Amino acid sequence: MPLLTYTQPFFALLLTVVVGLILADRPKSRPYLLATSFLLFLFCWPPAAWVGLQPLESGYFQTPPSDRDVDAIVVLSSAVFLPSPPRPTAILGADTYERCKYAAWLNTHWKQVPVLASGGGSNGGTPYAVTMGEALVADGVPASMIWTEQGSKSTYENAVNSAAILHQHGIRRIALVTEAYHMRRAEAVFRKQGFEVVPAPCGFRAYAVRAHDFLPSWEAISWNEDSMHEAIALFWYWANGRI
Repeated sequence: MPLLTYTQPFFALLLTVVVGLILADRPKSRPYLLATSFLLFLFCWPPAAWVGLQPLESGYFQTPPSDRDVDAIVVLSSAVFLPSPPRPTAILGADTYERCKYAAWLNTHWKQVPVLASGGGSNGGTPYAVTMGEALVADGVPASMIWTEQGSKSTYENAVNSAAILHQHGIRRIALVTEAYHMRRAEAVFRKQGFEVVPAPCGFRAYAVRAHDFLPSWEAISWNEDSMHEAIALFWYWANGRI
């Protein structure tokens, strides 16, 4: 899906507008400068970022699913970093690492069913799912219970490509592992492929009421970028019949 990437343009766009209005220095532009500056502040402010995440995370729970009637666990990739000297191997990004840790825990403590790692590679590197499979094995999932889907580069492709593998094994009911803010879209696109989905979200974005949590932060910018990305992606998927 080339129009939806994981770049973070919104903060840069707001900052560019603010700088442009300052340089223009015209009386008529001052109300716009004030409004845009306020939006820029909100974009950096943790309480506003947490509020923005609630439509995405609400309805999901920070406990393992009570419904264990599934035939497989599907875990979706996020970032995986290619080998970079002096490191000779690929490593999971923080998001993917958390997803794989939770999928492995579900397999060993919740229900021992096959785990499908879904994620392709980029720039000719090792497919993300291969690195995810290695991490699952390291966390105790038997290699014989790990399947990999190695061609997808979007949530939609995760679902379509995973469906081909799951259907071969007669699987129709899955536990789906991804981060809570991403679950609404992921769940919908897998349901569109005909699966019954038991959501198993992880990586909830917690907000603690502490003094420094009221100060602007890079984390708030990241959360807001993720929220806006998901909002646009949900609309895009709906408009194109993917959910």
